[in-house]
Amino acid sequence: ILKKIKKLYLFEGNLFKKSVILRLKYLNTGKNFYSLSSPSIVRDRETVEAGTQLKFPWRLGNFAVDFKRYRDNLSKVADKLAMVQTIFTGGTLISIPSLPSLNINGSFNSAVDQNINNRMVNNYTLVYGAGIAHPVSSRFSYNFRGQNSEFHDLKLKGNNRDTLSVTSGMTLNNRDMFLVNFGVTYVDSKTEDRTAQYRSTIFSLTGNYKIIPGKLILTYWGDITTRYDKNIQLLTSTEADTFAVSPNLEVTYYFNPRFGLTFGYGNTYKRDNKSTAAPFTEDRIQTRLNVGF
Repeated sequence: ILKKIKKLYLFEGNLFKKSVILRLKYLNTGKNFYSLSSPSIVRDRETVEAGTQLKFPWRLGNFAVDFKRYRDNLSKVADKLAMVQTIFTGGTLISIPSLPSLNINGSFNSAVDQNINNRMVNNYTLVYGAGIAHPVSSRFSYNFRGQNSEFHDLKLKGNNRDTLSVTSGMTLNNRDMFLVNFGVTYVDSKTEDRTAQYRSTIFSLTGNYKIIPGKLILTYWGDITTRYDKNIQLLTSTEADTFAVSPNLEVTYYFNPRFGLTFGYGNTYKRDNKSTAAPFTEDRIQTRLNVGF
């Protein structure tokens, strides 16, 4: 399909087979293009998108690769950024019955200002990660994932930053009585010269317990967070080592399936081990009516 409407050129094609999907799109919009029906279309931009997905036989998973490129300022306005953004993404999912499913993915994202008068931006980000998930039974499942992100600023190397994140979780589910979700998230991020860095660990817990199924429900959620921050500048330096906990508990009584009354209590406690200030504490009492139509 090729269209030209007020200096808009569009070509789009898709191919669907039993195990293969191919996609291709080209879009070119002039600086004076306006469309009330398509407000998301950016003026003065060239867009190229292509992708493919391959499905493995016997429903064992899939493999997908995508490419996107956006080129702005086609009219070459001197005081405007001439950004070229290029994005590659790829990933695979391997799913074998009775075994944990494996997901591997990666991406490359670059942004370059090609305006010879400015050239204000020139950076790229590389992300790669892998994870597993396994529904062991109808009542128990778990997941684990690790990911690393590398940001490189070719104009100012002091902005280069690596970020590692690891997440893990599990779910216990007895549909007649209770649901429990527990998760842990760890993040370690630092600049290349280590003048700015932080580490955080978050433990989270959510769930509910049916004291009287359909009538009286106990709901709880909360998290425990530890975080270390350090930022070293030329003349100043800041450092923080915080601990925070935030438990919440609610009880809901349903007079009928469409009308219920909830009472709850919540608390937040936070302290900074690097500060002499007193810890912050907050207590909350909450109530609400639940009405369904």
